Amino acid sequence: MTDGLEQSRNLGLSFLNLIIIYSIILAILFLIVRGTEDHPFNLYISILWSLYIPAAILGVIGALKSRKISASTEAIKCYSKLHVVIPTVGTSGVMAALNRVITSIYECSPKYFNEFSVDVVIDEHTQCQQEIENVLKERKNSRLIIVPAQFRCANGALAKARALEYAREERRKYGESGKDEFIYHLDDDTSVSPETMASIANFINNEGRSYDLAQGILTFPHSYSKSGISKIADSVRPSDDLTRFYFFTGFLHMPLGGLHGEHLLIRASVEDQIGWDFGPTKVEDSAFGMEFVKYFGRRSYFLPSRVTGASPQSVRDFIKQRRRWYSGIISLAFNRRDKKATKIPLMAFALLTMFSPMQYILVVLIISALISTQALPVSLLFLPVWSFNFAYQLWLYEEGYNMNREESKRLRKERSWMRFLTIPLIYISGSMEALAVALGVLDYLKKDSSFEVIEKPL
Repeated sequence: MTDGLEQSRNLGLSFLNLIIIYSIILAILFLIVRGTEDHPFNLYISILWSLYIPAAILGVIGALKSRKISASTEAIKCYSKLHVVIPTVGTSGVMAALNRVITSIYECSPKYFNEFSVDVVIDEHTQCQQEIENVLKERKNSRLIIVPAQFRCANGALAKARALEYAREERRKYGESGKDEFIYHLDDDTSVSPETMASIANFINNEGRSYDLAQGILTFPHSYSKSGISKIADSVRPSDDLTRFYFFTGFLHMPLGGLHGEHLLIRASVEDQIGWDFGPTKVEDSAFGMEFVKYFGRRSYFLPSRVTGASPQSVRDFIKQRRRWYSGIISLAFNRRDKKATKIPLMAFALLTMFSPMQYILVVLIISALISTQALPVSLLFLPVWSFNFAYQLWLYEEGYNMNREESKRLRKERSWMRFLTIPLIYISGSMEALAVALGVLDYLKKDSSFEVIEKPL
């Protein structure tokens, strides 16, 4: 929990840091790269290392637009009903995190909501069903939704999407799909704070007539993971929310870049109309975003608040998680049965992802050594572009690290020595990301629809 949370704080990213990082990298590259070489491999890397520039520019625009947003704990009490939905695998390895999440909701919500409920969704025969039932018995307006083993979605949705689809059908039975009700999605490791619930109440009270969906910022306190690689790798995620995700969801008001499955608020009637049965996809949140744009257009918004989740607990779990994400995004982007123009941003992101292992600097240096050529550009004009792309990526990690570190300090469990390992660990975590992408591409080519869920016990 976040004791002593101040009334308001700015959430924007520091552009001074980006300028400093860019200036340093540009100077270093001009000092190191003394010449050019017209080798085919150098033409290849000249183009490949420049491909990210459109995404970086969109990210900077998103950061510019989000630089003044502030989180606050002040809000007028909301009288629209809020349904908090938490799907979980319900194993012993997630119970501590699930308890943390449920506790945070009941501690933070009453001040801001006149009426709220909590639905925990599990599969039939879940390992800790009885323990979850005991936890919920102590909580007012809570409900355990058990997905029957025989339940099948018409289009073949699996895993989390299947659970969400069943929960949607249950809410419809109970008449909980009205226009004045909202569904707030959390994962079983994602806890809220007073600023989280204040932002939701403010959105419903002030923006609820104009927008039907909103998402906010995910943070990952270092104290919630045992893996240094995962901590560094997840540094990019909070800053990505304030750049790429904000550009689409908060600036264009269309979640064309995808959605998160947690810290996601949706009008109940809208979720009921769209549903979660998108077939056997591994990224049901991004699929929902595409369908939302199709039916509702520019009606998404950005929640100026953070939630705290847990990073994977080991390198193995980290690779499993990213592998599932990447294969899911690639499959969704290049699904031939769905040829909507709204998928173009997602397709561009998927292509960049697929090429990322060959963009990784150590891979490039190894290949250049094997073919006896230096990794040089075909023109020095590429250096400013390369510098901007490299600087933008390092900036995302730097800013995201600071946000995660801030959340750790709020929990009074920050380890300051981690700060000095950020840069070297970025390159190690980058190699793990590259491996996960390669495995994800293989899964896509093999049409592998398996869905692995990792445990986050903290």
